[in-house]
Amino acid sequence: MISVYGASGFVGSRFCNLYPEFVLKQDREERKPRSKDILYLISTVDNYNVHSNITLDVDTNLKVLCEVLDYCRQNDITFNFISSWFVYGETDLPAKEEYRCNPTGFYSITKKAAEDLLISFCKTYKVNYRIMRLCNVLGRGDGKLSAKKNALSYMIELLKKDEDVYLYDEGTPIRDVLHVNDVCKAIKLICDEGNINEIYNIGSGQPTRIGDIIGLAKEYLNSNSQIKSKEAPEFHKIVQAKDFYLDTTKLKELGFSQSISLEEIIKELSDLYIKNGEICCPEILAKQTFNTKFKMMHTKDKVWDENAKTNLKISLIRDVRQICERKGILIFIKPDMKRINSHMREWRDDGATPI
Repeated sequence: MISVYGASGFVGSRFCNLYPEFVLKQDREERKPRSKDILYLISTVDNYNVHSNITLDVDTNLKVLCEVLDYCRQNDITFNFISSWFVYGETDLPAKEEYRCNPTGFYSITKKAAEDLLISFCKTYKVNYRIMRLCNVLGRGDGKLSAKKNALSYMIELLKKDEDVYLYDEGTPIRDVLHVNDVCKAIKLICDEGNINEIYNIGSGQPTRIGDIIGLAKEYLNSNSQIKSKEAPEFHKIVQAKDFYLDTTKLKELGFSQSISLEEIIKELSDLYIKNGEICCPEILAKQTFNTKFKMMHTKDKVWDENAKTNLKISLIRDVRQICERKGILIFIKPDMKRINSHMREWRDDGATPI
């Protein structure tokens, strides 16, 4: 069993959901580990706190870590620490674990400082450690999307709304992206098989242009958004490398292979529904639950206002997602409401008023 700190975050919660028999979730304010093996994911998520809360990165990334380490002086503990590609800063590509790091933003600097504190502590008390530096992690379920954090997913959300998307430098910057499930699989593999007292990069090991990702998502979504270019702000240039991808040789030597392709990631973020390689109409997937819902909510005497119609549609879409998740179907294009309306009329009970 492994004690998971940060079990409510994007990666932490997915890891716990994928490996429930393997984890012990630490409470938010709990510092003493529940087991000898630790997976530590507590962290801020971007470099922008310097503008609003200048001590937040230090308090979260360093102070809390030290409070946990205070309970880890026994030499039979193994501390698995989740870090970030941000610690490298500007460097030769692909970035290898042994390269000298040059972080610049407050988030990046404190993540590297946390690595150094952990290594020093572990050497002092003869505690084992592993450090894992993650690439850009993508997938549905990240509740903290913004232009600052997980900007790729955020821009795809703009495409769904037909809002214009602005890319820095005409979309030419490159990133290393991996689906959250593959990231969790890699973390589990390193926790099980990785050498102690080593650093591992976790990523696809492939450079991908941001513009290519957004362009493909726009195509899948048939979005009316305009993709435009603008110069990166000076602060962005200071705290983040323009181009980046990881060398993942050490990870692959452990037997890791990517299972969810970049195309599948983009389809998932675009809310497509895929089964056996084919796009499935959400209204067909929902039909098995729709009739029951329709009988409960829709009668020949009921007068439907716009809010009621919208709520029923939202409920239907939620049912689609639940069906897909239960059946293990990858949830990937936004439902075509005209087609859903058509099927509503087709499936209604006799005498019911169609939407």
